[in-house]
Amino acid sequence: MSEFTQRVTLYLTDPEHYVKKRGREFEIHRGDDVEARVPSGKVSHIVAFGPVGFTSGIVDLCREERINVQFLSPTGRFHGELVFDPAANLFVRRAQYEWHTDERRSLALARRFVTGKVANAEWMLQSFRAGHSLGPREFEDAPDHAELVGREGAAARDYFALWPDLLKNGDFTWRGRYRNPPEDPINALLSLLYVVLLNDVHALLNRVGFDPYFGFLHRDYYGRPSLACDVVEEWRPLVDKFVITLVNRREARLDMFERVPNSPEWRLTRVAFKEIITKWSAMFRRAERRCPQFRVVLSRLGSLERQVRHLARVVTREEPEYRPYRFDGEE
Repeated sequence: MSEFTQRVTLYLTDPEHYVKKRGREFEIHRGDDVEARVPSGKVSHIVAFGPVGFTSGIVDLCREERINVQFLSPTGRFHGELVFDPAANLFVRRAQYEWHTDERRSLALARRFVTGKVANAEWMLQSFRAGHSLGPREFEDAPDHAELVGREGAAARDYFALWPDLLKNGDFTWRGRYRNPPEDPINALLSLLYVVLLNDVHALLNRVGFDPYFGFLHRDYYGRPSLACDVVEEWRPLVDKFVITLVNRREARLDMFERVPNSPEWRLTRVAFKEIITKWSAMFRRAERRCPQFRVVLSRLGSLERQVRHLARVVTREEPEYRPYRFDGEE
């Protein structure tokens, strides 16, 4: 395991949190109380939800330890980040820019991201044994990005249309995927955990040497980390399975959610927010899966890092082609 995957993400989920430097530790305050002290050497990056306060000493400590800080809204919308000394591997970035501007190579990678996403969506459906399948789908012959995105969109619509048969908890209903804003509790869970996953990918891309904003499937859009969005696509079905499992096991309950005032948006309560983030992080960092693609036992985060490094070796031509990550090959 790398240094990154041995460390933890420090999630700050309470707007009343205030973080101070105490030696080489992050001291997390809530009012006059000290809730936790976390050694800086155990932290990979920090994700702050809402108006969390930091002292100038914390900024210095993060700079010294190369701990990046991401700032999100209370519901998980990206606001900005502090990036300290991004990876100096200029060869990865130079190769990335060359692939980004080469339509043929960019489209080839985009096809692989979509192929991996839909294969993993099939894995997710099969894991619930509801008798559903997306059937054969072809993406490798898509002639351009527009056609590829159209085929991916059709597969996504068919995929989400099958969800009602996967849910075994009558307290929750599913009317489809609603992103901005999430208009029901299940969509609120999905939106939050997609953002959490995106932030891990964003941090890994910086660590490996990529520019998170130049993608291959997701094209240029102001303020969007398009490459992070590309890499996340293969991993979304893992979030989907996690959310449906929480609902079916009644580990997610309606009293854990609340309606945003004067809005159709739903969100987790403050207490439930922390509980869900903790459960996701425990699952994502637990080393228990034997991954034949990498021939070792890894956590999900470890597999994700290996996949990002595999992508780096592809664009620098150290490996011949990109192989999407497949959950159906895990043991």
